[in-house]
Amino acid sequence: MKAFTEKYRPLIAGFANELLSSADAEQYAGIPSVMLPAWGKHYDDALIKIAIIGKETRGWKTELPEQLRQLAKGEYEPTLEMGDFQNLDYLLWGAQTRYKFWGLALYLLSAVYGVKNWEVLKRSEHEHILNSFLWGNVYAIETTQSDGIVKTTWNPEAHARAFAAAAKYFNDYKLIYDLKQPDITFILCRDKGSNCFLRNIEKESIAVSSPYVTAWRTKENKLIIRMPHPGWFLRNGHKMEKICSMVDAIRQLLSDEGAIVRFRQFMDLGQYDVRTDTLIGDILSRCRKQTTTTREALKCIALELSKQQAKMSVRMLFTLLNKFGYRTTYGTEYACGRGSYKTVSSAYKYYDTHGQRDVAQAIAEAFTKPDGSYAYD
Repeated sequence: MKAFTEKYRPLIAGFANELLSSADAEQYAGIPSVMLPAWGKHYDDALIKIAIIGKETRGWKTELPEQLRQLAKGEYEPTLEMGDFQNLDYLLWGAQTRYKFWGLALYLLSAVYGVKNWEVLKRSEHEHILNSFLWGNVYAIETTQSDGIVKTTWNPEAHARAFAAAAKYFNDYKLIYDLKQPDITFILCRDKGSNCFLRNIEKESIAVSSPYVTAWRTKENKLIIRMPHPGWFLRNGHKMEKICSMVDAIRQLLSDEGAIVRFRQFMDLGQYDVRTDTLIGDILSRCRKQTTTTREALKCIALELSKQQAKMSVRMLFTLLNKFGYRTTYGTEYACGRGSYKTVSSAYKYYDTHGQRDVAQAIAEAFTKPDGSYAYD
């Protein structure tokens, strides 16, 4: 969060200064405030990081004059509106159908994590999935076509200034990409603005079996997948089968690129094939890059397993942790015996007493005895 505020605070200040040097705040009435990226509370713990980028948000938060006044008083922080997203309020913002942005976003998440019925996500099931992706927009200030623009108080010239300033300061995916490093980015907008949005990302094209999808691989081996906004399908009279076939093609692309992991429902030593071993190895490699302690590793692995309701035996877990360089407080390898169970229990208690009950529950459910039962009482 610190890196985000340090990056965006001068940008939002520069944006405000540019607008207020041309007109007072009231001249920007009718224009929704700037929409900055937001992410779930477990995004940074995710071992497969996903970003979902829309076109614009209709009527985002307060009107721009109020945001400008807050900035002038030094009362606005770039993270001020993160809470609504992290509370999963977006499930109330039009996720009822895949013809809407949030419906298609949930459908894409279900494709990544193998959730058979995407509609359960609308009911807040699989909270660890819902809490682990990033959301942003191609346009930080809404276009003139947006229903969020209040045309009765709207000043077209002021809007043009705000829109141009937002393009200058915010409409650049490299800002998000460098700060949050998503492994998979879905862009649900394919107008000219989306090309400009990606202008500073070095990438190469990837073939995909859908006429509606364009895909790229970045030099860091991350994937960017662009498709029409779901409203485009509805406006052009396309049946839902078109969206389903498009997402099937995306799912196949992700599988071909090795970008998604399908866990067995229960994993123990010697009970999985070479491909699963490779995928688990990739997950542990990612884990090693972003964690330093065993407790942090247990958190990340448990959250990833919970997204697919998968379980892993404690003896397999600590065999893998040994392999990837995690050690006891004495600097020795784990013996994969009773001490390992105590380590899991200790991690559970730590997160339970530090206000992260959902993490504690994930640890309790993800790591088990060889017979699949709870690792401890």
